[in-house]
Amino acid sequence: MGCDIHEHFEVRQDGGWTRIQVLPPIDWDTATPEEEEAYWNLPLFLGRDYELFSVLAGVRNRLDIRPIAPPRGVPEDVGEAVRAAWNAARHYPDIHTASWLSLRELLDFDWDQSLIHLSLRDNEPSRLHSQNFLTYREAVSDNNFINRGLGELQTLVENPADLRMVFWFDS
Repeated sequence: MGCDIHEHFEVRQDGGWTRIQVLPPIDWDTATPEEEEAYWNLPLFLGRDYELFSVLAGVRNRLDIRPIAPPRGVPEDVGEAVRAAWNAARHYPDIHTASWLSLRELLDFDWDQSLIHLSLRDNEPSRLHSQNFLTYREAVSDNNFINRGLGELQTLVENPADLRMVFWFDS
């Protein structure tokens, strides 16, 4: 069974948090395969990337990746729209690992620090006997979010502490 992320972006405005839409709307029922492919390649589209999930919250952590922060749950001061989405989802048994990260934390994280290179054999991590190392950036299979998406988010606020991603997962 797969695992997906449900992410919501919020900005701090007038002392509270408001959800913002960072992806254009798409009608999945009428989208052509080319339109779907283009959507999946948008810098802020977070697909099923288990290494990114590991970096964000330790979810599906097959490579002993140290997350940016341990899961924190949904923030107490979450905005109304994200709170409603969380309240609608949280009762399902496959929903888990709610957390949030500020844009400041995502930008300050050292994506180029070394990570011991592990290989998967029979879905179990095993250390290689070579001196082959990856960086966190290289471990994330779709680093479009890291290389371009974070920059796009940065254009939305003056202070990166005023934008955050609230997220949870389903399995």
